[in-house]
Amino acid sequence: MMLVSMAITVTMVFSVTAWTAAQNNRTAADDSLKMVAGGLDARIDRVASLNYDYSAWAAAFDNTRAQNTDWLTENMGTGANGNEFHALQLITLEDWSVLA
Repeated sequence: MMLVSMAITVTMVFSVTAWTAAQNNRTAADDSLKMVAGGLDARIDRVASLNYDYSAWAAAFDNTRAQNTDWLTENMGTGANGNEFHALQLITLEDWSVLA
């Protein structure tokens, strides 16, 4: 009877240890997947932000070359109005002349 009890105890300890190890492995795999997914999401957000930034610069460049002062005043000049830190904004053209 003692031998049967010991066999059952060893079997239970081994089973619980194996089950716990499997759960820990599954949890670690899930955490790794979440970490990679979070890194990819952050990279996608960064690329989207960079794309938006470049599109704004492309629009500013195109409108500066076209000397579209209405667009430039509305989109770039409004930051200078009513701002105690920004007193003057000059836009230079390719020939280094100042856009008036």
